[in-house]
Amino acid sequence: MLNISVIAALEIFMNPHDLEFVISENGGKFALRITRGPAHSFKVLFLTDLVFPNKTNAVAEVATTLNEILGACTQQLKNPASSLAQRLLDPGGELLDGVTVLTDEMHIRIANELDKQNFSSTYAW
Repeated sequence: MLNISVIAALEIFMNPHDLEFVISENGGKFALRITRGPAHSFKVLFLTDLVFPNKTNAVAEVATTLNEILGACTQQLKNPASSLAQRLLDPGGELLDGVTVLTDEMHIRIANELDKQNFSSTYAW
């Protein structure tokens, strides 16, 4: 898993329609950049150096990281006492109106788009 901060992980989980993922290549090595979308001036959430030996490894790391963010945050939502659950759920345990969080389908789409075109702009979905 990428060494992503808890704050960045929560931003990704809670703002899945305002993100951009980019894989860049230089000299046969690959790097990854995750930012918020244009509504937040493409604020950088995570950035690597050219550490991946190929694009497949970079895409796999993104997929693994998104899956782990999804799993950890979903676990928190199952605990009504957690601050995440108290912030996002109504008393019946359902997401509050207007709240969207990262889903399995979204994280798979992000990985597929990265594999095909080296970027995924969720704000364009």
